[in-house]
Amino acid sequence: MDEPLFDIDLNQLPNDGERVIEFEQNASELNEYPKEIDPFIGQYFLSEEEAFVCYKKYACRTGFSIRKYCTDKRKGEVKRRDFCCQCEGKAPLKLFDPSKEQRNRKSVRCGCKARMRITFRKSFDIFPQEWQIIEFVKEHNHELLTPLEVRFLPANRIISKKDKDCILLFKEGGLQVSQIMRVMELEKNIPHGYLPFFEKDVRNLFTKIAKKHGANDAEDLLRHCRIAKEENIKFQYAFMVDEQRRLEHIFWSPAHCFDWYHKYGDVVVFDTTYKVNAYQMPFGIFVGINNHGKRILFGCALLRNEKTTSLQWLMKVMATCIFSGVHLFSLYSFQFLINYYSSIVDFCIFNEETSEDHLNRSRSMDE
Repeated sequence: MDEPLFDIDLNQLPNDGERVIEFEQNASELNEYPKEIDPFIGQYFLSEEEAFVCYKKYACRTGFSIRKYCTDKRKGEVKRRDFCCQCEGKAPLKLFDPSKEQRNRKSVRCGCKARMRITFRKSFDIFPQEWQIIEFVKEHNHELLTPLEVRFLPANRIISKKDKDCILLFKEGGLQVSQIMRVMELEKNIPHGYLPFFEKDVRNLFTKIAKKHGANDAEDLLRHCRIAKEENIKFQYAFMVDEQRRLEHIFWSPAHCFDWYHKYGDVVVFDTTYKVNAYQMPFGIFVGINNHGKRILFGCALLRNEKTTSLQWLMKVMATCIFSGVHLFSLYSFQFLINYYSSIVDFCIFNEETSEDHLNRSRSMDE
């Protein structure tokens, strides 16, 4: 009898269930090995940034955050770099001012010696840069955080460029910060509160962008008014600059507001109770009511201050741009305006009434 080609019994092959169990056992054994290797002395990196990312990932797994420390430069080139724990060193002394409220916040620096030092070494000509770990200290003198707590550290709260573009897009759509956070959580399909940044970080992003574009905001506003005037001749605006060629006052009235005044300008209310917090400039508005009893806007202005000269300029500009050629029945304002302008605006009848009083009176007249 011929011998079998294979030295196995086909009747004894494992079934599918046994194969699945064996596969799961092998997979569990593979998962026992660490997915990330801790840094070690002698490890090479192709760039300084690669070494920093490696140490930062290790810090996130371990429970602390890092920062770039001292460098050793020779002939203008960095030859050595240290990355240390955020608790390295001692807190600098602060000047105490008794007239100001002090924040009772303790510094996190406690002289921790944990660090990683890399040095520039070129062993092969095919690599432009080679950085090697020559010192690695793992011990900390403070309590480490859990993996869930590490993400609350400021160094780990990073808004990526993709997330930044989405945040700015949602802001242009009129969403509030809390709504932006919730939409991004749903978009990323993550639980509530598990984004890599907080609402405070988003608000800081808006502040940073506002400061970046704050130097040219006056020019942007004037450019917008100039373009709007070219597109529609009914758009009215006027401005004034100081001795240093800085924008001091500006008034503008969109085309539809100009038409509204010519239709419903019998009663005008001027109010300066609003203020722009970023510049501490009074924001004045000229409002009225239409034939449906709804409040409408005739024009608005930004003033440097509420001095007599500023308000006189505004009233003259308003009279030239809006009131010109149109009879004004009455202009309601505050007491200081009555004292300031009763002598210069001869076609206005000033009345000491509150906004609600004259609006109710205007509605009854319209009826």
